[in-house]
Amino acid sequence: MKSKKPTIVGSKVVKKKRNKSRVVKLILLFIVILAVIFFLLLFHRIRVLNNVNEHIDSLDKEYIELEDQVKEKENQAKDVDSDDYIMEKARDELKLVFPNEKIIVVPDKD
Repeated sequence: MKSKKPTIVGSKVVKKKRNKSRVVKLILLFIVILAVIFFLLLFHRIRVLNNVNEHIDSLDKEYIELEDQVKEKENQAKDVDSDDYIMEKARDELKLVFPNEKIIVVPDKD
């Protein structure tokens, strides 16, 4: 048979065991609280990162659209600078003609 050591309720040995178990429980509780805080912060950072990535994607799309608009405006500027465009606008909108050129106006048949 195993001999058991008698434990006295008020002895120092029993108090030390209780104190050690309390310390271990407090340490475990502290670790659990730290883990919960860590994971909450981690999830918050992941959410913020996702929002930033979505914003970057939307800015990339806007940048591409603006580049297309710039190319279109550059093409329009090239057209406006051409002699053919200038002559067409002068004839159609300003009704200008070259010297010694005659305009024939045909009346509408109404």
